Amino acid sequence: MLVAVGIGSFFLTVMAVFYMFSLNSFGAMANYADFGRQNRLTSDMLSKDIRSALYVVSAVPNQIVLAAPDGSNISYTYSPSLRTVTRVNGSNSRVVLKNVAWMAFALYGRPDPFANYNVFPTATAANAKVVGFQWSCSEIVAGPESNTEDIQTAIVSMRNK
Repeated sequence: MLVAVGIGSFFLTVMAVFYMFSLNSFGAMANYADFGRQNRLTSDMLSKDIRSALYVVSAVPNQIVLAAPDGSNISYTYSPSLRTVTRVNGSNSRVVLKNVAWMAFALYGRPDPFANYNVFPTATAANAKVVGFQWSCSEIVAGPESNTEDIQTAIVSMRNK
């Protein structure tokens, strides 16, 4: 009888450990799928706005304001405390990305035609032709912050400038 209780306890312990591992793994996979969807949608929207922008109104590492062809301004702002990226177009405000660990914008000028591939000089808002952005999303699944998405990064050229 004592041997049966020992074997049963061992079996239940193994099943509990397997259950906890599976729960963590499925949660991580669901987060990766959600991060991938959010990253694609936000990257597509941001790239479209940059390509159609007339010029950069202002830019700091966590915010960029673009002049849209219709005369309005479109801004993307990263809030470290809320871990979100918000898109504002006129009076319309919308959170486009959640669980953002960090985000940064960078401005670049026209590349030198004789420079090596992908060499862009840094620029100010007044002379920017290319906008770079990158971010990383993360979420705590269980225990330590173990589910960090790879960095999303792109360099997009403004077509109207």
